[in-house]
Amino acid sequence: IEEVAEKRSKVQLFIKIITTPLRWLMIAYLALRVLRRFFKFRLPSFLDQIIGTPVRRRIQSPNNLAIQHGLTAGIKVLDIGPGSGIYAIAAAKRIGPKGLLVTVDKDGKIIKKVRHDAEETGLSNVAAYVGDVQTLALADESFDAATLITAIGEIPEPELTLAELYRVLTPGGTLAFSELLFDPDYPRRRTVRRIVEKAGFLFVLEQGNLIAYTLLFSKPAEIRY
Repeated sequence: IEEVAEKRSKVQLFIKIITTPLRWLMIAYLALRVLRRFFKFRLPSFLDQIIGTPVRRRIQSPNNLAIQHGLTAGIKVLDIGPGSGIYAIAAAKRIGPKGLLVTVDKDGKIIKKVRHDAEETGLSNVAAYVGDVQTLALADESFDAATLITAIGEIPEPELTLAELYRVLTPGGTLAFSELLFDPDYPRRRTVRRIVEKAGFLFVLEQGNLIAYTLLFSKPAEIRY
């Protein structure tokens, strides 16, 4: 009996050692989500690096996302909020040398990293700019597709950004959102659908699971009045 009790005690201690950090991590995550709901401050840069971890890449493969977003050779793509840059690089490879990927972020360090990674990878079809995603310095109807990967939740007044995306996309152009449950700014699917459809886009397709999802929309081919 004493031996059984000792084994049980060791198992309980092991469970406690494992679950205690997870419990505190969950508390910190929930606290950050609540805080981010009211204050859209810039997340620490190390979190952008976490997004690029191998685990994240297994859940949301950069190459698979480029396919899910409907990117094809030769098109012009606008990427909002590139973060670690791994998805921008994958998209640039997907559209090929005849295509163009323009990525915009207000953080100069992120843009510098994307430029560096594109140069290191030998990509000449990437243009990265520091800019305000709510007042894009881009021509009307100049892009075939736009992508936001774990980005829409970070943007204050996303309606302004969506209006800009509507302006710069060609009629029939694609707008893609990909989100991850572990992101502190993770928005629910129905929230994204509501604000995007309100901006005038048409819902096309949903892909994913409980942990991650992708939503595709399109700008109507006819003029919106």
